[in-house]
Amino acid sequence: MSEENKDLLMRYHTAWGQGDIPTLLHTLHADYVSIDPVSGEGSGRIREGENCRLWHESFEDTELRVEQIIAEGDRVSVYWTLMGTHTGEYAGVPATGRSVVIPGLEMHRIEDGQIRETWRLTDVWSMMLQLDALNFHPE
Repeated sequence: MSEENKDLLMRYHTAWGQGDIPTLLHTLHADYVSIDPVSGEGSGRIREGENCRLWHESFEDTELRVEQIIAEGDRVSVYWTLMGTHTGEYAGVPATGRSVVIPGLEMHRIEDGQIRETWRLTDVWSMMLQLDALNFHPE
Protein backbone atom coordinates (compact mmCIF):
# COMPACT_ATOMS: atom_id res chain seq x y z
CA MET A 1 0.00 0.00 0.00
CA SER A 2 2.78 2.47 0.87
CA GLU A 3 4.41 2.16 -2.57
CA GLU A 4 1.04 2.69 -4.29
CA ASN A 5 0.49 5.80 -2.17
CA LYS A 6 3.96 7.11 -3.07
CA ASP A 7 3.18 6.54 -6.76
CA LEU A 8 -0.08 8.48 -6.36
CA LEU A 9 1.79 11.43 -4.85
CA MET A 10 4.41 11.31 -7.60
CA ARG A 11 1.58 11.48 -10.21
CA TYR A 12 0.06 14.43 -8.33
CA HIS A 13 3.35 16.35 -8.16
CA THR A 14 4.25 15.57 -11.77
CA ALA A 15 0.84 16.86 -12.90
CA TRP A 16 1.17 19.99 -10.73
CA GLY A 17 4.65 20.71 -12.06
CA GLN A 18 3.45 20.35 -15.65
CA GLY A 19 0.24 22.32 -15.12
CA ASP A 20 -1.77 19.21 -16.08
CA ILE A 21 -4.93 20.10 -14.18
CA PRO A 22 -7.12 17.19 -15.42
CA THR A 23 -4.55 14.64 -14.17
CA LEU A 24 -4.06 16.64 -10.97
CA LEU A 25 -7.79 16.60 -10.24
CA HIS A 26 -7.96 12.87 -11.01
CA THR A 27 -5.54 12.21 -8.11
CA LEU A 28 -7.82 14.08 -5.68
CA HIS A 29 -10.76 12.50 -3.85
CA ALA A 30 -14.22 14.00 -4.56
CA ASP A 31 -14.26 15.21 -0.92
CA TYR A 32 -10.65 16.46 -0.99
CA VAL A 33 -9.65 19.15 1.50
CA SER A 34 -6.36 21.06 1.65
CA ILE A 35 -5.87 22.47 5.14
CA ASP A 36 -3.67 25.50 5.71
CA PRO A 37 -1.91 24.83 9.04
CA VAL A 38 -1.44 28.57 9.62
CA SER A 39 -5.02 29.75 9.11
CA GLY A 40 -6.73 26.42 9.78
CA GLU A 41 -8.90 27.04 6.72
CA GLY A 42 -9.60 24.35 4.16
CA SER A 43 -10.20 24.41 0.42
CA GLY A 44 -11.37 21.77 -2.04
CA ARG A 45 -10.18 20.10 -5.21
CA ILE A 46 -11.39 22.85 -7.58
CA ARG A 47 -9.34 25.42 -5.65
CA GLU A 48 -6.31 23.12 -5.85
CA GLY A 49 -6.62 23.10 -9.65
CA GLU A 50 -7.09 26.87 -9.66
CA ASN A 51 -3.94 27.36 -7.57
CA CYS A 52 -2.00 25.29 -10.10
CA ARG A 53 -3.43 27.28 -13.02
CA LEU A 54 -2.62 30.63 -11.38
CA TRP A 55 0.97 29.54 -10.71
CA HIS A 56 1.54 28.40 -14.29
CA GLU A 57 0.04 31.63 -15.68
CA SER A 58 2.53 33.62 -13.60
CA PHE A 59 5.71 31.50 -13.69
CA GLU A 60 7.53 30.08 -16.70
CA ASP A 61 10.09 27.27 -16.63
CA THR A 62 8.28 25.64 -13.72
CA GLU A 63 9.95 22.65 -12.14
CA LEU A 64 8.49 20.84 -9.14
CA ARG A 65 11.06 18.45 -7.76
CA VAL A 66 10.17 15.86 -5.12
CA GLU A 67 13.20 15.77 -2.82
CA GLN A 68 11.95 13.15 -0.37
CA ILE A 69 8.81 11.07 0.04
CA ILE A 70 7.89 8.84 2.99
CA ALA A 71 4.76 6.70 3.28
CA GLU A 72 3.28 4.73 6.14
CA GLY A 73 -0.24 3.36 6.13
CA ASP A 74 -2.62 5.93 4.67
CA ARG A 75 -0.19 8.86 5.21
CA VAL A 76 2.40 10.22 2.79
CA SER A 77 4.86 13.02 3.59
CA VAL A 78 6.57 14.91 0.79
CA TYR A 79 9.40 17.45 0.86
CA TRP A 80 9.58 19.33 -2.44
CA THR A 81 11.21 22.27 -4.19
CA LEU A 82 9.24 24.46 -6.61
CA MET A 83 11.16 26.60 -9.10
CA GLY A 84 10.14 29.03 -11.81
CA THR A 85 10.64 32.42 -13.43
CA HIS A 86 8.14 35.11 -12.42
CA THR A 87 6.71 36.39 -15.73
CA GLY A 88 3.17 37.40 -14.72
CA GLU A 89 1.37 38.96 -11.78
CA TYR A 90 1.12 36.59 -8.82
CA ALA A 91 -0.47 37.29 -5.43
CA GLY A 92 -0.62 40.97 -6.35
CA VAL A 93 3.09 41.13 -7.25
CA PRO A 94 3.73 42.36 -10.81
CA ALA A 95 6.06 40.26 -12.98
CA THR A 96 9.69 40.69 -11.95
CA GLY A 97 11.51 38.31 -14.31
CA ARG A 98 13.20 36.83 -11.24
CA SER A 99 13.70 33.14 -10.64
CA VAL A 100 12.45 31.62 -7.40
CA VAL A 101 13.28 28.47 -5.47
CA ILE A 102 10.61 27.60 -2.90
CA PRO A 103 10.75 24.66 -0.48
CA GLY A 104 7.62 23.04 0.90
CA LEU A 105 6.41 20.18 3.07
CA GLU A 106 3.16 18.26 2.81
CA MET A 107 1.37 15.53 4.74
CA HIS A 108 -1.34 13.71 2.79
CA ARG A 109 -4.01 11.25 3.84
CA ILE A 110 -5.02 8.72 1.19
CA GLU A 111 -8.53 7.28 0.93
CA ASP A 112 -9.89 4.98 -1.79
CA GLY A 113 -6.72 5.36 -3.86
CA GLN A 114 -6.93 9.17 -4.00
CA ILE A 115 -5.63 12.09 -1.96
CA ARG A 116 -8.32 12.91 0.62
CA GLU A 117 -6.55 15.53 2.78
CA THR A 118 -3.44 17.67 2.49
CA TRP A 119 -1.65 19.76 5.10
CA ARG A 120 0.91 22.00 3.38
CA LEU A 121 3.61 24.39 4.54
CA THR A 122 5.11 26.47 1.73
CA ASP A 123 7.94 28.94 2.35
CA VAL A 124 6.02 31.93 0.96
CA TRP A 125 8.27 34.30 2.95
CA SER A 126 11.37 33.27 0.99
CA MET A 127 9.43 33.47 -2.30
CA MET A 128 8.40 37.05 -1.54
CA LEU A 129 11.98 37.91 -0.55
CA GLN A 130 13.25 36.45 -3.83
CA LEU A 131 10.68 38.55 -5.72
CA ASP A 132 11.75 41.62 -3.70
CA ALA A 133 8.09 42.02 -2.78
CA LEU A 134 8.51 42.71 0.94
CA ASN A 135 10.75 45.77 0.95
CA PHE A 136 12.85 43.89 3.50
CA HIS A 137 16.60 43.82 2.97
CA PRO A 138 18.57 42.04 5.70
CA GLU A 139 22.16 43.17 5.89
